[in-house]
Amino acid sequence: MIKSLLLVSVLGGCALAAPSYSTNDNPVVDLGYAKYRGVRNATYGLDYYFGIRYAVPPTGNLRWQAPQDIESHGKHSSGIIDATILGPQCVQGPTAWANGTNLGALQVLGASPQIPASEDCLLLNVLKPVSPKSKSLPVLVYIHGGGYITGNSISSDGSDFTKYAQGNVIWVSIQYRLGAYGFLNPKEFDGHNGVKNAGLLDQRLALEWVQRHISAFGGDPSKVTIWGGSAGGGSVVNQMIYKGGEKKPPYRGAIAEFPWLQPYHDDSFLQKQYQNFLNDAKCGNVACLRSLSPSALETAINKSYYTGYDAGLYSYGDMYYGPSVDGDFVRDLPSVEFNKGHFSRVPLMTNHDSFEGILFTNFSTTSFDENKAQWQKTWDSPTPKFWESLSQLYPLSSFGAPYYEQPFFRSLIFPLIALLAPLSAPGVDPSLWQTQQINGDANINCPTYYFAAAAQKYGVPAYKSIFDAGVYVHSAADFPIFNVDIFTVDSSVATAVKDYFLSFIIRGDPNTFPSVSHQTRTHWPQYGQKSYTILNVSDTSVAAQRDPDASDRCDFWHSQSAIVRN
Repeated sequence: MIKSLLLVSVLGGCALAAPSYSTNDNPVVDLGYAKYRGVRNATYGLDYYFGIRYAVPPTGNLRWQAPQDIESHGKHSSGIIDATILGPQCVQGPTAWANGTNLGALQVLGASPQIPASEDCLLLNVLKPVSPKSKSLPVLVYIHGGGYITGNSISSDGSDFTKYAQGNVIWVSIQYRLGAYGFLNPKEFDGHNGVKNAGLLDQRLALEWVQRHISAFGGDPSKVTIWGGSAGGGSVVNQMIYKGGEKKPPYRGAIAEFPWLQPYHDDSFLQKQYQNFLNDAKCGNVACLRSLSPSALETAINKSYYTGYDAGLYSYGDMYYGPSVDGDFVRDLPSVEFNKGHFSRVPLMTNHDSFEGILFTNFSTTSFDENKAQWQKTWDSPTPKFWESLSQLYPLSSFGAPYYEQPFFRSLIFPLIALLAPLSAPGVDPSLWQTQQINGDANINCPTYYFAAAAQKYGVPAYKSIFDAGVYVHSAADFPIFNVDIFTVDSSVATAVKDYFLSFIIRGDPNTFPSVSHQTRTHWPQYGQKSYTILNVSDTSVAAQRDPDASDRCDFWHSQSAIVRN
């Protein structure tokens, strides 16, 4: 049990409990349409406002409809609303492949079972310094990850980072509809019967709320940076390509950490998914779905994950529900939109961890052909030429002795993962690591290369890093930022990482804002069209180097976007 709990804490991302509060000096903010009472934490020097409603509850007839702003519907109290405790998280979803399987079962993905869940969850939190450095502070809006099926506004708790900022930033974290609640996208949803990508529309409405109301907290609406990791990083990308990009988006900078770019499934898939869901709910149309009780709807949605998996609609590593191309919010695949310059031209920071594919790899498969059968369910009609190129770009010989010289294989995390997964010793089963690399490159690593290169192509400052440290796997880059103490990197490296992020949020450049801890740091160069320079973060140092993702492998994935669907 102890081993299992430790692995859950390592692999579950940065879900942390918020600090305790022990003062009666509770602040009140007047938003014009409502007043909220928050809670002050003297130790952290922060005022917390939890569970602020930014939209009308998306329940009943508003299920699968565009979110409606809270102000225009009179859904507020004439008194002071309590914002001293967390509101409910959005209803969470399972994945059939993660149910009872090795690492998948341990990848919590940001969910917090101890927090009650509800459809009435379009809420946000605001953390502001008690002693701000100015009357109009830069603002960070954090979009949580969780594969678009789990997570909440404290999946990554911003307390330590906001405290570290020493009065220089305001933190906002938002929630959005998940799973089938937010990403059921059949052709029937034409804008009248329902909307596609409702979860992305929720995020957008939250950003618009920030524009209207963050000044009441002392924030500057013209200095907003959006930030997210995993599906949160993917969400940042989706917000950047909203309607093909905007000249004046509701943010001035974007941080897409280890962006999860699972396949944007095509219309045929989405219709099968929808029909299976209707069958599971014993309904014939969306009107029937809207009439279901919350518990009946949740039961049907949970069943739909297993129905889809058993029907072969998706495979290990795919979350089943997620964003899709709708011709409006997401006009085309993200890689295509960025390549065409159809994105909001704001400074971009992006990164990934060195072993991104591990948590999305089925360790029970032992050959390329077995994995090929899994990928056939995930990708859109791969051709014989596709498979030939894939095997040539990732030959088993690439995963020989030199591959196992990487620090990951000497780290504390490697034997710990092996406690609950049938990991072979380095070199014994190269097909496992071949699969890990393919999964990581296709869904996370290579997209960071596309996005950074496209930004520079269109004259937009971009900064990319690779986190080859800590736990090395998906979400590891966030651990030093959020003060997660498991397998910490060198303290000076952790401080430098926080300083880069803080500087980008304040100045739009990771280099120019002085370290609040008075520590010097390596210059992080812009990503260049020819130099492809990134920042490599190891356990003990930070250094500039050429991007290893600027490679034939990533060029292949980019050329196959129609098949890989991202």
